[in-house]
Amino acid sequence: MHYVFGFANAVAREVQNTRPDRWLAVLAYADYAYPPSKEKMEPNVSVQMCFHARNIESPSLQENDLRVLQAWVADSKERPKYLWLYYCFPSLVATQQQFRCFPGFFAHTVVKKMALYHQAGVRGIYYEPSYLADMRRSVRLDQLECYLTWKPADDPKLNGDRLIDEFFARYYGAAAKPMREFYCKVEEIYANPNNYPKDWKSHQTEKVAWGYLARKSGWRNLAS
Repeated sequence: MHYVFGFANAVAREVQNTRPDRWLAVLAYADYAYPPSKEKMEPNVSVQMCFHARNIESPSLQENDLRVLQAWVADSKERPKYLWLYYCFPSLVATQQQFRCFPGFFAHTVVKKMALYHQAGVRGIYYEPSYLADMRRSVRLDQLECYLTWKPADDPKLNGDRLIDEFFARYYGAAAKPMREFYCKVEEIYANPNNYPKDWKSHQTEKVAWGYLARKSGWRNLAS
């Protein structure tokens, strides 16, 4: 941690001398997710935190992400803060391991998180979307989540729950009610830690997707 942030600070100090109107950006990631304890980051350094936004079935991951956010806010309220959100799970792991994942629907969590990010003073967001075959990225698996991310990002006064109603009504028309019921059922199954094996860590496997989650829905593995 200190090696990475120490290097960033050394560069930032030189930039202050030669280009005082410029900024450096650092990624708060993995072993260096938290602010450094040995030296405070220079004031011309912005930070982009990396969060497991879609892994809501893992309380430990969500709690750690919250602690990271709170730590950077406590470190400096004025420092520009940005986010890299992993909307790519569980589809990325499923694509890599070549199985069909159980859908990671999490619309109601997106609503809560966007309010949290605004409160923390986050200025911008990049999210890594779901993956299709051959490692292609696509927002087609994230259409509702995408809507609930960018609309409140632009206008924090919008009501997220009303946006969910609006999405289903405009997207599905007469089928809005059954499609919303289907979505909410999948979301409830996916988000509940009790639906996962006791020794489960952080990412879906084919066994977890179809040996545990799918049993709650009555689905069978369409790949078999």
